[in-house]
Amino acid sequence: MGRKKRRAQRKIFNYLIFMGIFSYIVFNLVMSIINSSIQTHTVKKGQIVEYLQKDGYAVRQESVFYTSIGGIPKYLHNEGDRISINDYVCEIQTNEADQMLRQEADTIARRLEVVSSGGALAGVTPEKLDRGIEVKRKEIKNSITMGAFDSVERLKKELLFLMDEKSILYGSLSGQDSGMLQKKADAIQAKIQSSSRVIPTTISGVLSFQADGFEGSMTPAEIGKIDSDFLKTLSNNNVIKKDGALEKGDPAFKIANNHFMYLLFIVNEKENKELKVGQGIYVKSGKETVYCVIKDMYKDSQGKSIMVFKTASVPAEFLDKRILGCSIVTKNVSGIKIPKAAIATLDGKQGVYVISETGQATFKEIKCQIGENEEHIILDYKRIEAEKIDTAKLYDEIIMNPKRVKEGQKIR
Repeated sequence: MGRKKRRAQRKIFNYLIFMGIFSYIVFNLVMSIINSSIQTHTVKKGQIVEYLQKDGYAVRQESVFYTSIGGIPKYLHNEGDRISINDYVCEIQTNEADQMLRQEADTIARRLEVVSSGGALAGVTPEKLDRGIEVKRKEIKNSITMGAFDSVERLKKELLFLMDEKSILYGSLSGQDSGMLQKKADAIQAKIQSSSRVIPTTISGVLSFQADGFEGSMTPAEIGKIDSDFLKTLSNNNVIKKDGALEKGDPAFKIANNHFMYLLFIVNEKENKELKVGQGIYVKSGKETVYCVIKDMYKDSQGKSIMVFKTASVPAEFLDKRILGCSIVTKNVSGIKIPKAAIATLDGKQGVYVISETGQATFKEIKCQIGENEEHIILDYKRIEAEKIDTAKLYDEIIMNPKRVKEGQKIR
């Protein structure tokens, strides 16, 4: 009997051990399944930026310069160049004869170079040039016959070069000395100057070939008088015809002061309360972002509120357009970025569950909040680090579905 009893007790003991191990495995398996559905997020730095989308109306110190005669414009500077007072930006050539005179002046200048170097280039004779010209003509004819049209244009240029070289070395100017050539060059230059006009500048700034005709109305002196109805009539049309002939009185170019400019915004009552006079604020348009200060706000004749922004940084895009599609940065805070979906409430306090080094869910109260939007909150990273504040920290792993966990729960 004693042996049977011990055998029965051993079976019960083995059964209990088996059930204990089995229960442990099942428990861990269930917890593993539950924990596998728990989403986590690594806390990182980030920012919350909010924009107010508005049309900005540019007010600048700028001047448009007009032609005093009709003709072909020759621009002496490139768009975007910095121009000083009394600089020459544009020369108007009054007729086609100007072009012929300039070509003749160029020919004489090149002949003077030959004379100053001691005469014709060594080994270059009229006969040699004639042979070269004849060879090029035959090559052009053969290329056309064989359909090799790609080489025709190159051969034509080489032919014209040889003919031009012959004209310079042995043409009508070949018998004249440097003194005679210089007198002729001076006479031609005088003709050119008498048949052309240069347009000098009266202000310094940046050269632009974009003007809309509102330069006289949209000036700093007019701020406070400009109303919303007038602003809505503005456009980004350009009245400068850079290519082709200009008539007398046509606009030729514009010089704009790039040291400062103003932007006017029509705002509603809510925006008026959000934006304060004296406030520093960033404004983005296209790829450019500038820092502005809100200088003033006034009511126009229609009772509309117009905000006046001033900036001392004026990129090229801001100089060329009258109406700028702007994004006004109304909020820009950076620090530790926490998703609102991770926030839970415990004992009346808001916080997040942080996974500890031992794999447990530990509740951390949210502290040092400096900003928020619909999806995230921002904590003051510098203050948290400096004062060693016990809250969620950078690179903490937090639980994104906090309703499924409890304080101290084993996560992994």
